Amino acid sequence: MQHADLRETVERQLGTLELLQAVYCAEEELVLLPETEVVVPQLQAWTENPSTPTPQKLPAELSFLLTLQADDNWSLPASIDHPQLIVEITLPVIPSSSLVIGKNSRPILRLRQPSWLSRAEHDQLGAAHLPPPEEVDEEVDDLGYVMASVDRLHSQLRALAPTLTSSTPNLAPAEASSTPSKTVLRTWHHLPSLSTRAKRAELVSYAQSHSPALTGFVLAGKPGLVVLEHPLPAPTPTPHDLAKASASLDAYWSAIKSRSWADIPSSHKKVSERLREVGPRAWAEMTEVTRTEEVGGVRMGGEKGNRQDLASVARYLEGKGVGGRLERVLGAEWS
Repeated sequence: MQHADLRETVERQLGTLELLQAVYCAEEELVLLPETEVVVPQLQAWTENPSTPTPQKLPAELSFLLTLQADDNWSLPASIDHPQLIVEITLPVIPSSSLVIGKNSRPILRLRQPSWLSRAEHDQLGAAHLPPPEEVDEEVDDLGYVMASVDRLHSQLRALAPTLTSSTPNLAPAEASSTPSKTVLRTWHHLPSLSTRAKRAELVSYAQSHSPALTGFVLAGKPGLVVLEHPLPAPTPTPHDLAKASASLDAYWSAIKSRSWADIPSSHKKVSERLREVGPRAWAEMTEVTRTEEVGGVRMGGEKGNRQDLASVARYLEGKGVGGRLERVLGAEWS
């Protein structure tokens, strides 16, 4: 690709990204993937100033996640808690062996499989709302192409909803109760690093849509901390109850690693379970506590600074009735 053509392509893709950010502007509705977040300012400087040298390492693509929150018109079963759909969107920059970049190249959209859809339902939804680029009117710009795809997604999900309703498994009496179990299997997980907002949001949303729903919290930083609570049917669970809950938690992490973290190298997916206990439920829902006042507020971001006020975190846990665990979970990283 010639230098001028490359600059033109980058300018066009940056323009498309800017327009999409203006349309999908709610908090964390559109989130750049880390590698794109780093390179966008460099590309903007290069395109705005012709004298700026070409970046040494141009990205092959610009990628980001678009999160679609539940729409009343989706008409999904009430048993699906906090449903949302995540679409990964890629704007090609440098041609690959299977793609020629030109004026008619289109954004690439991939629907990530949420935990509340089966693989077959996901494939059906994806096939309906992501048409091949050649089937789209060439007069439609890339912004219109993405917005039209989102509209088709909404329409197809409404059409799919009756199938989801009829295929939703009947709950056992204990699971159908609106009163959450008071006893849980609680696991404490250590992550060497947890910073990306989209990944943190999916840790929460996957837990909320898990069956049964999991409670607990997510805390960003180096290290990151994830605590999960799985409901148990009785205050004194049987070995079978514990084995069933353990398998369910394993399924949660499997979904996270294979779907939410599909774009992360295997070497970066390390999650260590540091503590497992049975006890009273401490959290009413799954939530993210990063930057909340309970753990030190916005000054302790847990993101770029990767700092946490561990004393505040310890007090937060004590207030939940689970104090004294942080040192055991963090080990040598506790200070």
